[in-house]
Amino acid sequence: VTNDSKYLHRSEDVSTMIISMRSNSFFKTSSKNDNVDIKTQAIASFALLKYGNDSYKQIALSVLNATIDEYLNDGYNQSGRYYAIDNAMMAFATAEAYEVTEDESFKNVSERTAKFLFNMSIIFYGTFICVAPFVEKNETGFFASDYNTTMLDQIWSYIALMKTADITGNSSYKDNALWISDAMLIFWDFNNGGFTDGFTDGFTSVNKTFEPNALTVIIFETPVTISLENFYSGVSVVLPKSIYASSANPFVSSRCYCVSNFTINANKVMSNKTVFGALSKISFYNVSYGDAFCFKENEEINLYFDSVTGKYFFLPTNLTKGINRFQSWVTLPIYFLNMSITHDAIIVNFGRYEPAFVNYTELFLESNVTVTGVSVDGESIYFSASLEEGYIKISINETIKYNNTRVIINYSDNEKPRIDDVRFTSNGEEISEIVPYKEIWVECNAEDNNIVETVVLFYNNGSGWRSKNMIPTGDGYRAYLGAFDRDVEVYINATDLSGNTCQSQIYILKVKKEQPANYLVFYVLLMLLLIAAVIVLILRKVPK
Repeated sequence: VTNDSKYLHRSEDVSTMIISMRSNSFFKTSSKNDNVDIKTQAIASFALLKYGNDSYKQIALSVLNATIDEYLNDGYNQSGRYYAIDNAMMAFATAEAYEVTEDESFKNVSERTAKFLFNMSIIFYGTFICVAPFVEKNETGFFASDYNTTMLDQIWSYIALMKTADITGNSSYKDNALWISDAMLIFWDFNNGGFTDGFTDGFTSVNKTFEPNALTVIIFETPVTISLENFYSGVSVVLPKSIYASSANPFVSSRCYCVSNFTINANKVMSNKTVFGALSKISFYNVSYGDAFCFKENEEINLYFDSVTGKYFFLPTNLTKGINRFQSWVTLPIYFLNMSITHDAIIVNFGRYEPAFVNYTELFLESNVTVTGVSVDGESIYFSASLEEGYIKISINETIKYNNTRVIINYSDNEKPRIDDVRFTSNGEEISEIVPYKEIWVECNAEDNNIVETVVLFYNNGSGWRSKNMIPTGDGYRAYLGAFDRDVEVYINATDLSGNTCQSQIYILKVKKEQPANYLVFYVLLMLLLIAAVIVLILRKVPK
């Protein structure tokens, strides 16, 4: 790049050092270590083929041939283990040897290695397409996978397959390389940037080293960047007509879903399984696996989650170069806590797992009242109200920060309650008259467009009007009237939360008149007959 000869001299010095480390046809791993590994032979030979003089290139070719003879069978293996990075580096180095020498044997062995490398690719934990770092043959002759995968395995596999595509003209190697490149995003730190080493200790490693990041810079730019709007766009809560409403009340319907808008800026066309980063980057907080779906240009797209960690997912979609817009529907990190109702306001409290900005909120009131104002944490906000399926739908188009938030809905109500189906019962049976000294209960229905606060029974048995509160039974109201031997007047008053009152008609329960028993009538008739007979006998005995 600079044409500065000092860099050329340094390259020559390094080449000389590499040559000095050669012994027994192989390069040692270092000047102080006689160990031999496949990676060292591949990358050292490539360096000499690319930048060394002719004599050094010949040494590189002899090292590659020795490595092929010693380590290549199905693929390159060392001590019975087939490392992805070993095979990738050797496929890359032998492809370079073919370009330098035009020797078909290097081309053939490079392609053979690339095929082996990709054929040993695996589905990583059921979610991501990756390459195993090594596999080893077991007793049955089959390959047993090792999932201890790293970013270097991915990046070198990508490099090898792209290089093989160049020397063979076979586009399938390029397609396979691009397939693997999508999987590299599992190692990308979407929050802070840069590639991690890999997940070698149970998905907890977040260390970063220079090598995978430097190689990525050489090959392609950062694959994608995610831009996330800092608010959600929907929360919907149904509020029942009950001051007892709470999160434990099954009559409270709290549908706290949200729509999270985000864009992905891709620097190239990416197809098929496009991996995204941590789930929290899309949803703001971890949700259950599968508890989300996406839209891209109004087309619904499923999210597929890493079944092991739940932190990563991909979309089976295509990314065009440039801005791609998405919406992700996920569970909102807030929840309905409780509510209370006063004579002129409904107070709704929300809890939160973490603060969340929501730019659209819907509240459905079962109470059919006139909404006069809405405030959030003491500040009035704009709203609109409409009737929808028997509920008053309150739409709030302003952005609300939910952070243990209180929403107050002010209302007015001039509608009176309604009283009907007034019944009198004794011993479980409905009655219309008073049986002296039998216990009597009064029952009725009372309804209101908001909440019935009190239902009061008024009665007068000749001693003046008295009252008793009627008790709600779930399907009406009930009160004990008493046991009487005289007529009783009764009426009922119902009052709603806003003070509107309704009075029923006055009912008069009269004492039932007792009828003599049949046997008494018989005895009375018998006595009358006897008396008549005696009178007749007496009259016959009286002398004329």
